[in-house]
Amino acid sequence: MNEDYLRKRTVGISIEDDSSDSSVDLSDATILDRGKKQSRLSRILTSLRWIVVSGVIYWFFEVSSNVQQVLSLKGNTSKPNYKVWNQDETLKKFIPIATLTGVIGVSGFTISCWFIWGVFSPLVVLNLIIPEKISANNYCHYFSYPSYPSGHKNITKVKCDPLDRLDSFDSSVSLESYNVFTVDFHCGINNTNLCQKAHDVFKSAGNRIASIIKFNTPLKVNATFTNFCKEFGQCSYDDQILIGEASAAQFIPIKDSDGVIRHYSQALVKQLGNPDNAQYNDYDILASFNSQANLYFKGDSSIGDEQYDFEYVVTHEYIHGLGFYPYWNDYANLLTPYPEFLAEVNNTEQEITFTGFVETAFDRHMVLTEPGEASQRMTKLVDKFNSIVPIGTTLKVNDFFIKYENSEVYGLSKQLLKDAVTPKTMSFITSDNTSVLLETRINPYAVGSSICHVDRSYQNGSDFLMAFSAIPGKTLDELIAQNHGTSALGPNLIKVLGTLGYTQCYDYPNPIDRTYKVPVQCPITKQSSIDHLTSNSNSTNMFVVTFTCDAKNKTLCSKVKNAFDIAGKIITSILSLNAPINVNASYLDFCAVLGQCEGNPGLITLGGAAPTRTIPLQDDDGLVRLYPQSLVKQFQFKQHPQFGTFDITALFNSAGTDFWFQGDPKIKPEQQDFLYVVLHEMMHGLGLASNWDDYINDTPESLTPEISLSMSDGLIKFNGFFEAAFDKYLIQIPTGKRTSLITDQLNSFANGKGSTFSNSNDFITQFKSSSQYSLAVDMMKNAVNSNSLGFLPRGGTNFSDLIILETSLNPYQPGSSVSHLDHKTYNSTSDFLMIYIADRGIDVDTLLSDNKAQSPIGPKLKILLETMGYASPDNPNPYRPTVTITQNKFNPKDFNGIGPFTPDNTSTSQNTSINQNSAAIRSSSELRNLLFISAFVIYFLII
Repeated sequence: MNEDYLRKRTVGISIEDDSSDSSVDLSDATILDRGKKQSRLSRILTSLRWIVVSGVIYWFFEVSSNVQQVLSLKGNTSKPNYKVWNQDETLKKFIPIATLTGVIGVSGFTISCWFIWGVFSPLVVLNLIIPEKISANNYCHYFSYPSYPSGHKNITKVKCDPLDRLDSFDSSVSLESYNVFTVDFHCGINNTNLCQKAHDVFKSAGNRIASIIKFNTPLKVNATFTNFCKEFGQCSYDDQILIGEASAAQFIPIKDSDGVIRHYSQALVKQLGNPDNAQYNDYDILASFNSQANLYFKGDSSIGDEQYDFEYVVTHEYIHGLGFYPYWNDYANLLTPYPEFLAEVNNTEQEITFTGFVETAFDRHMVLTEPGEASQRMTKLVDKFNSIVPIGTTLKVNDFFIKYENSEVYGLSKQLLKDAVTPKTMSFITSDNTSVLLETRINPYAVGSSICHVDRSYQNGSDFLMAFSAIPGKTLDELIAQNHGTSALGPNLIKVLGTLGYTQCYDYPNPIDRTYKVPVQCPITKQSSIDHLTSNSNSTNMFVVTFTCDAKNKTLCSKVKNAFDIAGKIITSILSLNAPINVNASYLDFCAVLGQCEGNPGLITLGGAAPTRTIPLQDDDGLVRLYPQSLVKQFQFKQHPQFGTFDITALFNSAGTDFWFQGDPKIKPEQQDFLYVVLHEMMHGLGLASNWDDYINDTPESLTPEISLSMSDGLIKFNGFFEAAFDKYLIQIPTGKRTSLITDQLNSFANGKGSTFSNSNDFITQFKSSSQYSLAVDMMKNAVNSNSLGFLPRGGTNFSDLIILETSLNPYQPGSSVSHLDHKTYNSTSDFLMIYIADRGIDVDTLLSDNKAQSPIGPKLKILLETMGYASPDNPNPYRPTVTITQNKFNPKDFNGIGPFTPDNTSTSQNTSINQNSAAIRSSSELRNLLFISAFVIYFLII
């Protein structure tokens, strides 16, 4: 036995299909193009030929007891592995041994029957070469990739001690899709046009993936497109031709949070928190494809019935290279994890040190569900395999197999192989407990197809990409449209990749319930640049409102919709919006529809509005902040994360207070102008709200930006504190110190982002006992002392430039404090709209007249919106952050020298009329309750 034997297994696989379908197996390694169908006579002659050949081959193999023993390492010790005949290189090495022994035996019967069986059904016979990718736990395998096939790869073992998994550097950091996959392309044919087409596919396939999954570190692909027959001697036989392969260039051992060392694809490791001490291969993914295959390229006139879309094939293989790959496999009619301790075995008398069976990151999430039995994580079974002998035991290979055969694990291995060919027995469980069935219908087990693909039932849906067979005669885009998908990566595949460690996006569709989130695709998309408009006609309404009303009174519904339309026109008349803002507005009974009924007497939730999605962007001070989608759309980035359908979500309670609408008789003292409420909330939806709040205490006592926590391997992962776009301009009065300095200090908690905690209570306990917590407590003091925090517009230098924020409320009021303009300063001015309270019995027109204002959007509010990035006729080219994120570290050097500021006075106001905030308006002066029924909690909707 030699290392090549253990590294490479060649298996013939038959894929059942009707004669009208010539789908091709998409394995992790090699794909064959079936080409023309053979005639029945041709298949019979082929089978007879192989019967003779197999008999001759096994004449040699059976002559040596040594050969028998070596074969048993990859098979049952009592019989040879009848699939070995197809390993030409290994065969050559054993022929001299077999000849010298002089013992003759023939055992080609099994393989002969296998070929005869293939004669009588129109099957696609595929040849899959599975490269081995790891050795011991403290070694990486580097693959050089000068040629095809995988058995010819030059593998170098390099010492690389296991790393501790820290998860992603920063969930907010991501690259533009065209910057993720860098392709070193090698074309070995004299056809410039075809070479260019192939090169374009390697790039476009990478861009497809990077437009869905966030990458914070670029990946490098070694891609080859050449004539396999001329280059490697891999020519077509029996009208079959190899299409090619792609795989991870290296798997790196990582110590998971449960203490188990698993092997991660290098591409995934690069997205985790181990960039400096990981030993990387030059490439992350290796890809080699055959120029002689029957392939379709984008731009060709039309795809032929027997052609395969090359982009489909490459995209599929890239996913395997990213880590969609289990190490559970059929190792000689026994399903086991990878036996790493046999990696360097040359003979059965050789001594080995039992280092155990190993898994990939993918294996950790595999679940076995046998009929009538409870589901169990397959990672738990690895412990049983690793108990055959104690880890570290030194013994001969023969002795190990004797112990193995006499252990209960041997029977388990056989049963698991049966499970692997029984439908619906194995699945991948995602982090949100979605069960994704794996391919277990192929019988006999097909190495490279079974369990390392999704079940074929997904092939007729949006998750078709990772089924084991490709469909000819359809382009990738046609398949996406046919299956009602939005991308090549379906929702379940996105969840799988997210569970492995790649970053996902979420929408928060309900501004009242901040805990409800939905995983969504957020690809980077291209967009042509459009110049900012210099003006908008007052009659133009850039707000597109999708309105839902459950009120039985149609006239009332019409009045509500009209208020949204008027509000949109007012805002459009002030700002130069160059992209429409889509609002999902609902007027419904919160108690009947949402189950949110009146809590305390007189306390009713009136409604709220907030961004439906926020997008992380790189600011010029080094920090990544969360920008409302409505604003990001105005920046007109050529490439940007794909936008959600709606920019703002607004919910208002039809069973709430007595609203007054334009056209009604004179407003009554107890009525509230609905237009005022909508305008106020739309400002919050546009981004006027702070992420500074108390996220950990029932009774507020500290302030931090929003805390980003996520689940990772059953632990709570700390991703950092994230400011909103609004928070970039917050300063302390009178020092002029930017609050972002405090954010930067808070992010050093627990050794920074990526730290894990056993649960949320553990996080809270550790944070409250840390030195950083005192900073949060000090920020609370600013939030409850009048004239302590301000918004400094871009270019502002003195106190008169400041926009004073609401910090006079004591105790602190979530959603009212900080996220509104100071009541005392702006109540009786043209900037009345964004104070935290509003009087009843007065309509917008009267407020405009009383305060000598031209628009509900006053001058300070207009400057605030311009500073955040909204264009206006007076400021057509406002500040714009960048979509390409390179860091998340505050750099204050360009923002020093501001202040100190000396306010004219520091008196406070304790007016308690109607309280307003960014997420909910209530008809009560009560200012503090629990989160679900509290006055006006800010909900910033974060990807």
